[in-house]
Amino acid sequence: MKKLLIITLMVLAGKGYAQHFQSGTIYKHRADMFFEEVWKNYRLKKYPGLFSEHYPGGEKVDLDYFQGSNVKEKEVSFLWPFSGMYSAANVLFRYPDLKKKYAEYLDSLAVGVWTYRDTTRMPMGYQAYPAKLEKSDRYYDDNALVCIDYAEAYLNTKDTVYVSKAKEVFNFIISGWDEKLDGGVYWLEGHKDQKPACSNGMATLAALKLYQASNDPVYLNWAKRFYQWMQSRLRNPEGIYYNDVKMDGKPNATYYTYNTGSMLESAVLLYQFTNKPRLPERGPACCPKFLPFFFADRKWPT
Repeated sequence: MKKLLIITLMVLAGKGYAQHFQSGTIYKHRADMFFEEVWKNYRLKKYPGLFSEHYPGGEKVDLDYFQGSNVKEKEVSFLWPFSGMYSAANVLFRYPDLKKKYAEYLDSLAVGVWTYRDTTRMPMGYQAYPAKLEKSDRYYDDNALVCIDYAEAYLNTKDTVYVSKAKEVFNFIISGWDEKLDGGVYWLEGHKDQKPACSNGMATLAALKLYQASNDPVYLNWAKRFYQWMQSRLRNPEGIYYNDVKMDGKPNATYYTYNTGSMLESAVLLYQFTNKPRLPERGPACCPKFLPFFFADRKWPT
C-alpha cells in the first residue's frame, strides 16, 4: 500500500535543485518520474482532476491525521495529500525543459483543487473533502497549503487569477485568528482547543508567498505577526517548535520536522524581503526585544 502524500513528498525532494538545473539533473529526472507514476496510478477516471488516497484503491483504511482520528478512507483523497501534487507541479514547472509539460498539469490541478472550495460557509475556504461530494471540516493548515500553491502558481505563470484565489484563501485563514494566547489561529474551524505550529507556521509562509506575489504590505505585516507569535509561543529554548499549545497555555512537547521547516523557509524569506536579521518582538515599547531569524548571522549570496 502506498500513500499519495508519501509519493508526492518524494517528488518534492528535488525542490532544492530547481535553481541548479545542471547539477540537479538526476533529481529532476526522479521527481518527474515519481510525478508521472502518481498521475498514472492515483488519478481517478470517475472524478476528473482528483486522486485516490492510496494505491491500489478500494482498501479499508483508517486515517489518523484528523480531529478525532479513525476517519475512513473515501472515494477520493483529502485536500492535504492533493496539495502535495499541486506543490510538486509548481516545483517541476521551474525547470525550463519541463515548463510546457507542467503548465498543463497546473491547469488540471487548479480545476481539481477548486472542487474542495466551500461556498456555503463564510468566509469561503477549502474543506478537507471535495464540497460537491459532501460537507466536511475546514482546517487552517490545509488552507495555508492551498494559499501557498496558488501564490506559487502565480509566480510561475504570472496569471493574476491565482493571486485573487490566494487572497480569498488567506481571508479564511485569518478568520481563525483571535487574541487568546496573544494571537495565532487554531487547527480546525469551530474547534478552539489548541493553536498548532502546522497552522501558524504554514500561515506565516502563506502570507510571505502572497506578499511575494502581490507586493501588498498587508501580507508582509501578517507574516511578521504569525512569525512573532510562533517565536514567542511555540519555540522551545533549543530553537525547536512545539507541535501546539493548548488553551491553558501549556505547550505540547511533540516535535515534527515540517513545523521547523515552514519556519526556516519563512525566516529566509523575511530576511530577503526586509533585509533585517531580526524582528522586534511584540511587547512594551519601553523594553524592546528582538526575535532572530534562522541563520541571521550568515552572509547570504546575492
